Amino acid sequence: LALVGAYTFVNGSASGDYVNGHSWAFAAQYWPTSRLALRAGPAMVIDVDPMPGNARLARGGVGAVSFAVVRAGSFVLDLRFDGTLSTSSAFGMLGVGVNVN
Repeated sequence: LALVGAYTFVNGSASGDYVNGHSWAFAAQYWPTSRLALRAGPAMVIDVDPMPGNARLARGGVGAVSFAVVRAGSFVLDLRFDGTLSTSSAFGMLGVGVNVN
């Protein structure tokens, strides 16, 4: 079990303009097996809509699941899903992570 800091940034387009979201969190991370990690905790979220100056600060939470596909010594290549849910938005991402401990 560990306490970790996490930052998530997502960017997209809507109606020819942009939207993005940022979240900062302190979360508990747990490894039920050596290849599987679970993370959850509270977050501060900033959402930016296409209109300039239209940023919102909101309370939220984060969650993540990652699976280590390759483990070699201190090197790990994993597949992961990170999700953020706040009082004003929800966003997530699916990706590949590289960790060296």
